Amino acid sequence: MITIKQTLTREGVGFTVREWRPLIKSAWERTGQYWHKAILPKHFTFMGAREYGYAPRSIGYMIRKARVMGHRRPLVWSGTSERLAKRIRNVRATPEGARVVVTAPALNFWRKTTTALTGASPNMRRELMAISVADSKLLAARVDRTIQTQVDAADRGGERRLKIT
Repeated sequence: MITIKQTLTREGVGFTVREWRPLIKSAWERTGQYWHKAILPKHFTFMGAREYGYAPRSIGYMIRKARVMGHRRPLVWSGTSERLAKRIRNVRATPEGARVVVTAPALNFWRKTTTALTGASPNMRRELMAISVADSKLLAARVDRTIQTQVDAADRGGERRLKIT
C-alpha cells in the first residue's frame, strides 16, 4: 500500500471548501493511477532495483533463479505477483492524499531467500513501496498540474494560483 501526501494551500482561488474537496480528491486519484501505470512497473526492472535501493540477493539465490526460472529480474520469481500488481488497480483517494493498494501476495510473505550482505530475508514489500526523490517530485508536480488545470477549467475570473509546500 503506497500512501502519497502533500500540503496544498489555496490562496485567492475563490472556491468554497465544498467545491475545493472534489478537485483535490480527483487530482489525488489521477496521481495514484499515474503511479500505478508509470512508476510501479519500474520496480520490476534492474534500473528500478538500483533506483529504489533493493537489498542485494545472494549469489546462490540468483543462480537458482536463473537456472529454474530463466531470468534474474528483481521482485519476480514466476511473474504471478508482477502480473497481479500491474493488472489490479485499486486507488483510494481522499482530499488529503491517495492510497494505492497493490495486490502482490507473494511479496508480503517471508522467503527463504537471503541477501548477500546480511543473510536475512529481504523485505520485498518495503522494496515495492519505495519511492525515489525523483518520483516524489514528479508526483507532486503532477498533483499541482492536475489541480491547476481543474481550477483553470472552472474559470471563476481573477488570478488563481496554488502554493505547493
